[in-house]
Amino acid sequence: MPEQRKCINCGAILMGKFCHVCGQPETVKRITIKSFILDFTAKWIGWDNKFLRTVQWLTINPGQVPREYINGNRVRFVGPLGYAFLTTAIMLIVYKLFGVDVKELMSSGQEVFGGGAAGTRPQDLKMQEFNQGMLQVMAENFRFMVVIMIPFLALAGIWFYRNKRNRINYLELCVLFFYLAGHTIWVNIISTPFLSYFGTQYFWVLSIFSYGYTLWGIISFHRQFDFEGIVRGVFSYIVGFFLFMVGILIFMIVYLVFFTDFIESVKQGVESGGG
Repeated sequence: MPEQRKCINCGAILMGKFCHVCGQPETVKRITIKSFILDFTAKWIGWDNKFLRTVQWLTINPGQVPREYINGNRVRFVGPLGYAFLTTAIMLIVYKLFGVDVKELMSSGQEVFGGGAAGTRPQDLKMQEFNQGMLQVMAENFRFMVVIMIPFLALAGIWFYRNKRNRINYLELCVLFFYLAGHTIWVNIISTPFLSYFGTQYFWVLSIFSYGYTLWGIISFHRQFDFEGIVRGVFSYIVGFFLFMVGILIFMIVYLVFFTDFIESVKQGVESGGG
């Protein structure tokens, strides 16, 4: 009686070329440079047909990928959270190669949108110090900052797309925005040589493309391409961004009041000005 073949991973009796319990192949080839790279990129990074398919579909039809993922297809595409962090990691590597400073990049964006306090009063200097500290923290944790707006966008999406036909819940909308946030990173990656050569002051141009793509993704996901759908998408994004800014503002106020001597500096500045 021939000896029964057992899986080298879990020990189950093999009934074919692959283990029916864990999926381990019956025979494996010897390790080569090619097999090592393919195994690493496929299992740990997701850089296989699944990854390329995710990039292609999010580029052509951004709403289709999150819809299929939500509907239960978890094999065809890279997961939303993994995709967002993977593209962010690629971007940070490319930035480092081209010498683009993340803190300088974020500072340029803040100046364009009216951020940053100017002046020589004690409270102004304290605010500038606080801004620089916040920028440093955000730059060091940029891979998390990329997706920090997602909960606010999803909250606005729930409000603007609430109806009986739409049964998408809050976490499922987060899936949409994780995919969209991850894919907009490619704009930053591709434009890195431009930023490196011309300077980070043109970062606002990239923001326009990112906002436009996100809006297109929202409309595509809900499959409402008429006037009403476009209006809902625009207001959903605007309100989500507004909620995000309010959240940041509340955080800054709480931090200034309870964790710094900012209020005392303001009082001293008022007293010195009055005197």
